[in-house]
Amino acid sequence: IGVRVKFLYQTFQNILYDNLTVILVSVLVTFELLGFMMHHLIALPLAMVRELFRLAGLGVYAVRTDVRDRSIIGGIIARICGWHARIQSACESGRLRCPTDKEFRFSGIDIPMDARLRYGRPSLFLIVFANALVLPFLPMYAKSIVAAGHSDLGLSNQMLAGLPISAFMLCWALSQPFCGICSRWLGQRGACQLGAVILAAGTFGSGMAHDFIALLIWWGLAGIGYGIVFVTINAYIANHTTKANRTQGMAMFLSALFNGTLCGAAIGGILADSVGHRAVFFLGAALCLATIGFMQLFMVSRKAEREAHPEALSVTGKNQAKGSGLLATWGALARNLPFLALVILVAVPSKISLTGITNYLTPLYLGSLELPQAAIGR
Repeated sequence: IGVRVKFLYQTFQNILYDNLTVILVSVLVTFELLGFMMHHLIALPLAMVRELFRLAGLGVYAVRTDVRDRSIIGGIIARICGWHARIQSACESGRLRCPTDKEFRFSGIDIPMDARLRYGRPSLFLIVFANALVLPFLPMYAKSIVAAGHSDLGLSNQMLAGLPISAFMLCWALSQPFCGICSRWLGQRGACQLGAVILAAGTFGSGMAHDFIALLIWWGLAGIGYGIVFVTINAYIANHTTKANRTQGMAMFLSALFNGTLCGAAIGGILADSVGHRAVFFLGAALCLATIGFMQLFMVSRKAEREAHPEALSVTGKNQAKGSGLLATWGALARNLPFLALVILVAVPSKISLTGITNYLTPLYLGSLELPQAAIGR
């Protein structure tokens, strides 16, 4: 009894590739988390200190801050605000005579707009990462349910394997026009949290599905949640940027989107090869739920949104807030020929190619070659 050298070579080669993939994904995730921590613990507090001194030089004494930080820099901010609070108390009690200059006043200081923008990136990265975990094996997972005899739709196995992806994309597209209304009711942070809950429920249900119809329903529900988060984060970026830095904000959005897709798909394939398909679905659902807490801690609240943008509750909800309604909005877009050309000739073909080739044909083709799930993920 012996072992073929070619088999050992392929085994060690797969292990090497898996390790290199894990290292690459770890580096990308580390950069995401490190960038956030550096901004939250160092760059933002230092900017707040500089703003406090700048305002004090103009006669404006900030007495509060929204930075909840127990680091050294956070202690400095708290100490400065404490001094300003004592000055304010002395002026109000008459123990200290304040200058009559109209510029001398007490005010609050809030998180800068660009800082709020950066807080939206990790949430998007985690949501995209959780969703991308199942991309390398979703068609095969659907085929396995069909092969178990839990489908009587009368379609070929190839068509059935692609139906969950189609259901996800259809529900994603149909949910997007209504995200503005959701943002108006719940605020952008609340809308993102609602989308994350729906995505988590759809992902968990897909992992529990033993019937093909149930898989279609649950994965379509996940598409609704993903669409809500996707559009609301877009609106969040638009609301917290100006014309001068909007391009930079969208670049930040796209980089988080691609990084999350790359890391999630690669790790999802390796995990599916080790622990099975259903466990990866459950992990994705858990990550979506964990993102809700992150959004609660760092994204802007509904009250702060209204204070920062009193003229509109959200960019996606402006027309609804004016009473024009969805039909009027769609009519205006339908009459915009450059927009229609961009959607029909660029956006739709590229999305069909990306989804059809990358998410459907590639996993099925590589699976037909009997490659391991980790290799398909890579």
